[in-house]
Amino acid sequence: MDSERDVGDQRQTPAGCTIIVDSTSDRAEHERVKSVVVVALVLTTQIASAQPGATDPLDEPPPGQPMYARPYVPPYAQPAPELLSRGTALWWSAGGTAASYGLLFLADQMSRDGSSDGSSSIGLIGGLGIFVAPSFGHWYAGKYLTRGLGLRLGSVAVAATGFMIAIGCSGIGWDSYDDEPERNCDAQNAIGIGLVIVAGAMFVGGTIDDIVQAPRRVDRINAQRSGVQVYGVLPTADHDRVGLAVAGAF
Repeated sequence: MDSERDVGDQRQTPAGCTIIVDSTSDRAEHERVKSVVVVALVLTTQIASAQPGATDPLDEPPPGQPMYARPYVPPYAQPAPELLSRGTALWWSAGGTAASYGLLFLADQMSRDGSSDGSSSIGLIGGLGIFVAPSFGHWYAGKYLTRGLGLRLGSVAVAATGFMIAIGCSGIGWDSYDDEPERNCDAQNAIGIGLVIVAGAMFVGGTIDDIVQAPRRVDRINAQRSGVQVYGVLPTADHDRVGLAVAGAF
């Protein structure tokens, strides 16, 4: 007698017997197992998130404050910078300038006393020193072309121009038999003398500027070297946005 009910699947056992397996109960059992596995996974996740050492990337922020992740700090920090000395820079500039003028004075005294041996060499060193020695403090700080040095070198060109104007009008070195008309050199001489005075002011101003600015340049260099020592990238997140921030110790 046939039955309209689905009796299930027929399966062959290793002993050669045929059994009927109720597929409906098998599927139900399978679904119950799946439910148990899902519930176990959910409970495990909740327990792990509740532990103090959980790897949650975001910490709970105060009310109204954005959420910050733990900052990344490199495993090393930059070594402490080597700072320069203001006094050393000042002594290099002021002392070198004074020594250069001292050499010029010594060379002049030697030439007056008739001791010409070595006086020209000493005078040459002193003359070169009055141009470059005021910049020694800046060289100590790593700066070789300074404003004061530019003024002193520029003063040479201005003074040479003034001398050329004055000499060119006065006719120094002309042949005495040269029939040149008499010239009115008052205006040109005034211009030449004025340029020489400007050149002297440029030279003195450039010297003072280099000496005064040498310690200040050291201050600027030290400030640059004493910048950020420890730094890191900090991912941030708010309730409606995320981003990156840079953190450092100054």
